[in-house]
Amino acid sequence: MKILLKNCGKSFHRQWLYRNLDFIFKIPNGDKPQITALLGANGSGKSTFCLMLIQQIFPTEGSIQWLDDEEKELSSADAIKYCSLASPALELPEELSLQEWFEFHQAIKPLYNEIDLGYLIQICQFPKNTREKAIATFSSGMKQRVKLCAAFFSQSRLLILDEPLTNLDSKGNELFNYLLENHHYNRLIIIASNRKDEYQLCTHSLEISNQFIRETTL
Repeated sequence: MKILLKNCGKSFHRQWLYRNLDFIFKIPNGDKPQITALLGANGSGKSTFCLMLIQQIFPTEGSIQWLDDEEKELSSADAIKYCSLASPALELPEELSLQEWFEFHQAIKPLYNEIDLGYLIQICQFPKNTREKAIATFSSGMKQRVKLCAAFFSQSRLLILDEPLTNLDSKGNELFNYLLENHHYNRLIIIASNRKDEYQLCTHSLEISNQFIRETTL
């Protein structure tokens, strides 16, 4: 599976974030993941770039194409099925209980078969009665743990982690590192970050700078 960027550019309010991008992301189909850091200054467009990759927003110029394992082009609706995202900007449905959210998530983007709500509660180190509590009562750190687990446990080939340690304490940081080391599956993982402790396990890196994206060394 591949993601092809052709002469791709994005602007906001007549300001270009990047232009003339030609790039190929190859999504692995084996046990070993590719973990890529997406680096850049605040406001450089890291989050925007991630949203373009998962077909949530579209480039101002050029195109982004998804090709399946047989080199056939996927529609935007089909491509999004292969993506999962954890981001500070991602909102959880706070009126739902954790149990209701889990059932809702399973209906629209199933988790891997071995993952049930009991395991999620255990790995997040939540009290057992958390399943009946409304997400609105969760702390910001608890919500971030749920977002990370939902992203990692979803059946996706592209996993986007935008500032994944946001709002997490030391236990939350340990959860993130555990997930990254043990629940990567056959994926391309992109970590958009400015913090070394978020991308220390990355094997590749890209940097957004002066309207271009270039490969860098960590």
